[in-house]
Amino acid sequence: LHSMILLFRKAVKEKNTDLRNQYIDRISILNQENFKLAQGLLSELSKNLITPFDREDIHNLTTSLRTISSRLDSLARLVLVSTRGNDSVHELNAFLQHTFEHIEYMGKGVHQLSDLKRRKVIIEACVGIQETHKENLTHYDTALTHSFEDVQDINTLLRNLDIYAAFNDLSKRCKGVAFTLEGILIKYG
Repeated sequence: LHSMILLFRKAVKEKNTDLRNQYIDRISILNQENFKLAQGLLSELSKNLITPFDREDIHNLTTSLRTISSRLDSLARLVLVSTRGNDSVHELNAFLQHTFEHIEYMGKGVHQLSDLKRRKVIIEACVGIQETHKENLTHYDTALTHSFEDVQDINTLLRNLDIYAAFNDLSKRCKGVAFTLEGILIKYG
């Protein structure tokens, strides 16, 4: 996920269409790799895997991360194929920054699951995800307001609304990962 969002950020800044398409392709490859990893984990989980966590928690976490990867891939395609030049760059950069922060916090939290002795790091990651989600919601509201104030044509408006809604959905899914991490802490911490 971290590599995907870094490529996404580079692609938004890139003016060369061929390079943008290369970034899109690389994001898709990373999404496919994430899907294979998730499938492998879910396959192992269905066997006699002994784990300190509830199978349901691992399944929820794996499925959520796989969905976030898939949504990030789709969102990158939507943004990079439908925007040209500096279209909504300020709005996109803010959404990308929030998404980057979500992924950073999720990474910190998930990596600490192997050792629940560092509960504080997981809690900080969950709080960070929740705070970033609130910032994202505020930005989402602002972006919607600006979209309607600055309407130049209906196609651009509808495209921007789709993009903003997709970023908002991604933020909600990241918040779901925080809830799963919190649940694991409550059960096993």
